[in-house]
Amino acid sequence: MVYVRASSPPAYENGSEGGDGDVPTDPPPPYPGSSDAQSPPPERSRQNRSGTTHQTQTSNHAQRACFERRERTIVTTRVERERNERIYTSTSSNRTQKKNTERTPLLGRPQNLPETRTQRPAPGWLPPTQWEGRSRSPELERATYSYDPRRRRGDQGPCEAFERLIPWLMLLVFTLLFIFVLFKSFMAFDIGFPFPVHHAPPPLPPNVVRVGVVGAGPAGISAAYTISQFSFPKKKGVADIKLELTVFESKPQVGGRLVLSSPSLTSFSASHPNFKFSAEDLSSSCLLHNAVFASRAKKGLGREIGELGEVKSEVGFYAGDGENGNVVAELSRPRSKTSLGRNIKLLWRYFSDVWKASVLPTGTVRTFGAMLESQSRPSSSSSSANTYASIWEMIVAGGLTENVGMSAKDRLAKNGININGKYFHEVLQPQLRRQSGLEISEVSDLSLSIALAREGAASCSSASTTNFEDILGKFTETSNAELRLSATVDSFRRAKAEEIGDEKWLVEYHTSNLDPDEKLYEAYDHLIIAAPWNTSTFLPPDVDEIQEQVVYRPLWVTLLSTAGPPDLGLSGTLAAEILPIEKDGLGESGISEIAHLRDVYHVDEDGQVSSRSIYRILSSEPIPRPVLDRMWMDKFDVVLEEEILNAYPIQIPRTSEEEIGKFEVIEGQGLWHSGNLEAAATSVDLAWVVGENVGRLVGRRIESDRK
Repeated sequence: MVYVRASSPPAYENGSEGGDGDVPTDPPPPYPGSSDAQSPPPERSRQNRSGTTHQTQTSNHAQRACFERRERTIVTTRVERERNERIYTSTSSNRTQKKNTERTPLLGRPQNLPETRTQRPAPGWLPPTQWEGRSRSPELERATYSYDPRRRRGDQGPCEAFERLIPWLMLLVFTLLFIFVLFKSFMAFDIGFPFPVHHAPPPLPPNVVRVGVVGAGPAGISAAYTISQFSFPKKKGVADIKLELTVFESKPQVGGRLVLSSPSLTSFSASHPNFKFSAEDLSSSCLLHNAVFASRAKKGLGREIGELGEVKSEVGFYAGDGENGNVVAELSRPRSKTSLGRNIKLLWRYFSDVWKASVLPTGTVRTFGAMLESQSRPSSSSSSANTYASIWEMIVAGGLTENVGMSAKDRLAKNGININGKYFHEVLQPQLRRQSGLEISEVSDLSLSIALAREGAASCSSASTTNFEDILGKFTETSNAELRLSATVDSFRRAKAEEIGDEKWLVEYHTSNLDPDEKLYEAYDHLIIAAPWNTSTFLPPDVDEIQEQVVYRPLWVTLLSTAGPPDLGLSGTLAAEILPIEKDGLGESGISEIAHLRDVYHVDEDGQVSSRSIYRILSSEPIPRPVLDRMWMDKFDVVLEEEILNAYPIQIPRTSEEEIGKFEVIEGQGLWHSGNLEAAATSVDLAWVVGENVGRLVGRRIESDRK
C-alpha cells in the first residue's frame, strides 16, 4: 500500500482531525498512476493537526504474518496465480476509478462507494525485500512490482540504463567510422597527414629464370612439364622463382620425329576431309599402349586413354623380286590372335625356333617395364623424386646392365635360336628391320627384345578419338610454356653481352615464315637439347668434352593413294602388311614394309563417290618411280615422300657410363641433353621418363643456384 502526503490531514475515528495516537479509519488512496496496490509505502513521517511528527512502527511478527498470508494467497498453484493476477488487475482498475471519485475536503473516505472494506496492511508495514535475512520469491516480486517510468534515475534497472546509452554508443561508432574513411581517403590520394605515414616496402620481384627446350617430342614436352610442376621455395607465400619456358619445334606441330610435315600431305588431307595422318600412322606399333605415358596422361591431364579398339592385322613374309614371289610365312598381330592352323604351319616349317623366339623378349621386357615403373615412386612431377645423372645410372638401378651390354646375337644363341636358320632369316630379321631399321649386328639384347615385343602387339584403330599429338599438346598448355612451332634452331653458344648481363646460352634460330638468312636470337639460363643431336654437332668448338657418339640411320616414308593392293606376283588375298625377307628384294631402295593403312572416300562435283586405298612404304632410300609403276601399274598417286634423318639410332652393346655420357653436357653451365638415352634403347615411355629426370635435375640446379 503506497501512502501519499495529502493537502489536508485525514479524518480519524473519534471525529477529530488527528492527534497523537490516533489511527486513520481508512488508508489514503494509492499513489497516482501506480497500478500496484501492494507497492511498499515510503518511510516518511506524517503531521497531525497540531504539527507533531510520529513514525508508525510495527513488530516483526506482524510483518511476517502479512507476508506469509500474501504469499500463501499468490504462490499456491499456477491456476491460483493466474486467478490472482486477474483479480489484481480488476482491483487496480477499481482503484483507478476510486481516484477519480469525489472526495471530502479533508481527503477522507470517498463518497458514493459501497460499504466494503478492503484488506490493508498494518501500519508501518515494510516490504519483504527490506527484511533482514529474508528474500522474496520471483512470483511475488512480479506480482507486487511493475515498471514505473516516473521512478528516479537511481532506481532504474540495468536494461533501462543501457537503453539510455544506446544513442551515445551509436554516435561513437559513426564518429570512428568517419575517421577511418577519412584516413583511408588521405592514404589513397597520398595527401598526407600531420604525422608521417610509413608505407610497407613492396616485395622483391622473383628471380626470373629462363629455360629453353629444343625439341617437342615426348622427352622435350616431359622435361618442360616437369620443370613447370617443380616445387620451388616461397617467401611469404610468394614464389621466389619465376620460370619462363620456351619450347622450339622445327615442325608445324608437336610430336618430334613422329610428325610428317610435307605440303603434299597437307593438300591431300584438305581434299579428303575424312583422312588425317597421325603419329600412329607412321609408327609400326600403337604409341598409346605405352603404360607410363598413359598413366601420366591420366594423372596430369585427367585423360583416360582406356581401350583403343585394337586392330587385328595379318603379316605376310614375302620372298621375291616383285614380279615372281611367294609368302613363306604368315602371322597375326597381336601375336596371340594367330590361328591354330597358322601356328601348326609355323611349327612344321621352323620347328622349336617358333616357341623359343616367342618367349625371347619376355624376361628382358618385364625388367625394362619395372625400371620405368620405379620412376613413378614418388610422383615424377615431385621435387622429392629420385634423379639420375646419366642413363647408365638408370640402367644400373633397373638391373639392365646385362641386357644393354649383351649383343642380340649372343641373346639368340643363349636362347637356342640359330642365326643361320630359316626362322631367323625369314621372320626375325624382317621384324627387326621393320621396327628399328637395323640389322642383327647393330643392336643389343635390350633393343632386340623391345622390337620383338612391339611386333607382337596390336596397332591402334584409326577411328580412335584419343590422339598422341593432342595429349602432347595438352601437356604443353599445362606447363604454360611458350611453344614456337616451325622454329629451327641453327646453333647456340655461351655468350655474355651488355643487354644480357651474366653469361647465358644464346640460341640462334629461324622460322619458316621468315627468310632463312634472317636470324633470331634469345638468351636462356638453362638449355635442354631434347633432339637427336650428336654432342660433336652442337657443342661449341672450344669444348674438349666430346662424349661417345650416337649414329643414326635415315628413314624414307612414302604414302600412296592407289586403286587397290600392289601386284607382287601372288595368287590369292594379299596380307595387310608385307615384310620383304631380303633387304633389297623389292629393289635397291631397301623396302622394309608395305602396309595398307585404310581406305578414304571422296565425292566429286557430280556427286560421284570414289574410294582410294592409302598405303605406307618404309625404306632406307627413296623408292624409284619404276618400282612403284611395276607394283601398281601406274594406278597410284604419291601423297607424301619425306625423309626422317635421325630415325633409327644404332644401339650397339654398351658397358659403361663413359660410352653413353651424362645428361649434363658441361658441368655447371646449364647445358643438358636427353638424346643420349637412344644409345641404350628407344621407346616413348623411356623418352618420357628421361625427360622427367632431366626436368628434375634442372629444377634442383635452379633451386641450389638461388640459395
